[in-house]
Amino acid sequence: MEENEIIDNFKNSTRPTMAKPKDTLVWSIIITVLCCLPLGIPAILFSCKVDKLWKKGDYNGAIEAHKRAKRLIILSFLAWFLYLCFLFFAISIADMYDWIDID
Repeated sequence: MEENEIIDNFKNSTRPTMAKPKDTLVWSIIITVLCCLPLGIPAILFSCKVDKLWKKGDYNGAIEAHKRAKRLIILSFLAWFLYLCFLFFAISIADMYDWIDID
């Protein structure tokens, strides 16, 4: 009995004290579908790596994959927002010079 308790205590002591990073897979998929495909696909891949690395015990790798996925999600959203601003500006300029007919 005592040997099993020692093994259990060792297993519990090697677990990380930090929390697992939040799952960003849903946001990655939403960003890929609605915003920016070239940045969304790597975000999905990094989001999937988080669980795999965490289960393997590579906690620093899982945290780094989470940070990269989050960074790509933010960049994708910013790219989408800048695209919408450019589109609005281009349509406004085209309407101002009567290049298009918007009534």
